[in-house]
Amino acid sequence: MSGRGGGRHRQRARGGRAAREGGPAGAGGPVDAAAAGPVLAQFRAAAAALNDRHDRHERLVKLSRDITIESKRIIFLLHSAISVEEQEKATMDAMDRLNALIAGPIKAIGIELEQKPAYLHARAVSPGFQEFCEAYTFCYLMKHKELPPWSKLQNDFTYQIKNIEVEEQPERTVVTMLTQSDFLLGLADLSGELMRRAINSISRGIASDNQECHSCCQTTRDLFTGFVCSARARRCRASCA
Repeated sequence: MSGRGGGRHRQRARGGRAAREGGPAGAGGPVDAAAAGPVLAQFRAAAAALNDRHDRHERLVKLSRDITIESKRIIFLLHSAISVEEQEKATMDAMDRLNALIAGPIKAIGIELEQKPAYLHARAVSPGFQEFCEAYTFCYLMKHKELPPWSKLQNDFTYQIKNIEVEEQPERTVVTMLTQSDFLLGLADLSGELMRRAINSISRGIASDNQECHSCCQTTRDLFTGFVCSARARRCRASCA
């Protein structure tokens, strides 16, 4: 009995002393900031930075999801066009919707990552960029009969933004980073759309559609050749290093 009573008295003494000092009686309670000093301030700053990073990541994932959904709808619109007149109208509508994506969520990604490490959030936006590149190159190919270079898309992702609060301040340049790997992966996905378009064109049994089928096949061959040459060049550079 005496041992148990002594233990309780010692525990109460520690609890009272901790309460008088403003600290917890056990672990996990509030800590006096003045007593903790700069260590607690560093932890709080790190927690705020992590929370900001996670919130930004979630916003980027949502923007990427919106880009993916709209890009898939644009691809479906391009596939639904059958006649030449419908194809011209579909490509015009698709290009307008692609430009709306560039001026909307893609621009928002650039502003979100302004003065931030873009590569840190690359995985959050990569799926949306790949799907956008697939839709953009598909529409560009139908309209101009050639594939756009990566530099054209990167130039389209460059924005001049005016500061509304301070009118005297000059415009600043914001660039939404489109990595070459995302562009190449979008081109790789384009091969599936070309196969689908070739099958649809040849199944209609119209003589003019046969040329469209051959054009899709030739573009797929050119893509394959480009990827093979790129892989060989990369292996050569690795062996020479």
